[in-house]
Amino acid sequence: SLLVMLSAAACSSSEGFKAVVNGKPVELSPKASTVMKDTVTDAVRHTMVFTNFDLEPKMSKMKLQKASRKDGNVLVQLEVIGEKGTDTSSELKPGVYSARVGNTGSAFNSANGAKVAFGKDGKSSSVYLGGPDMKEGKIVISSVENGLVKGEVELQDGDNTLKGSFSATL
Repeated sequence: SLLVMLSAAACSSSEGFKAVVNGKPVELSPKASTVMKDTVTDAVRHTMVFTNFDLEPKMSKMKLQKASRKDGNVLVQLEVIGEKGTDTSSELKPGVYSARVGNTGSAFNSANGAKVAFGKDGKSSSVYLGGPDMKEGKIVISSVENGLVKGEVELQDGDNTLKGSFSATL
């Protein structure tokens, strides 16, 4: 049961992401952000979304993918999985969510991965950082207060990397 985005907000200019995707550098200084929730297995999944384009209210993941096809558009999506037994009523908690290296270990309280998508020639090219090629990394949620989540990400999956600091509207 996917909950759609509730709001979007501008991000601080000191925040942003640097990625290497299939050998090419990709940078994102977010213009808009939001957090979506759904459940996987027996836990809540928090998906933080950052874009260099405006987000429509209540935009679904499907519409997001379509919007990322426009030339020059960039989207970064981070996923963390909560504690076992949580659901979409559960809040995102501050803490270190470690990557599941090689897709092993418990999925609970972990960095489930990240996606970097960018538009070129009317198509969306994307790479998922997660799964069996995950080498190292973490998503750190430093604070969740006043409707804002702040943190940092550093993930490596094969030769693809993603680093940055962020704040997203809950």
